[in-house]
Amino acid sequence: MGKSNLAPVRAVDHLNLNNTVPWEGDISFSELDQKAKIHPFRLDRLLMYCFTFRLFQELRPGFVAHDALSLVVPKFSPMIWVNSSKMVMAAFNSVPEAVERWPRPPKERQIPLQLTMNTDKRFFKILGEISDGPKKFSAGMKSKCHLGGLEPSCAIRAFDWKSFGGGPITDVDGADGQMSITFANAFPGLHIIVQDRPANEEKATAAISEDLSERVKFMAHDFFKPRPELPAVYIP
Repeated sequence: MGKSNLAPVRAVDHLNLNNTVPWEGDISFSELDQKAKIHPFRLDRLLMYCFTFRLFQELRPGFVAHDALSLVVPKFSPMIWVNSSKMVMAAFNSVPEAVERWPRPPKERQIPLQLTMNTDKRFFKILGEISDGPKKFSAGMKSKCHLGGLEPSCAIRAFDWKSFGGGPITDVDGADGQMSITFANAFPGLHIIVQDRPANEEKATAAISEDLSERVKFMAHDFFKPRPELPAVYIP
């Protein structure tokens, strides 16, 4: 989705229009204006733009109803926050200038976001300074698993994982281990290492059930640094 369409999607999500528009049937523009407490001039034009890429639909003049895209917006709310955050958008806009300023292979801290924010801090350090930033980022990454083709079930069917025997398999940037847990349940003999930042260890450890604790382990690790071992395969 292009940035021009991401802006109205973020507005719809932020204004909670998905839950204001009835999940069945439709609602008049004027009634929606009142319930959302937004001036008709603003809201009506926002909806008209949304209609152009099938976010909501106008089945009869002056009324708005859900369609397939608008119904799933709440499920992807965390990902919308990540992709439309000021931090990420600033990084996107600074890519050309970053390439010009650092034409050679980058050092550890040469990324577009740092150029925009005039800092040498790393991404996760900047994220940690935003209110609920790490929590929202983690939820955003997790919500991507609902996208078609990215569900854990698709990854399970995509390869003959049994051919690796007991593994181990390393889940790089595995967050709270949901992908690893799905794999472990599907393949009872498989051992998996969840690698992510130390901040995720408590949540991941709590998510791993006792019956999987011998086969699914969390390892605090910075994926920008050399790995302490060589597993059978990596899950990126």
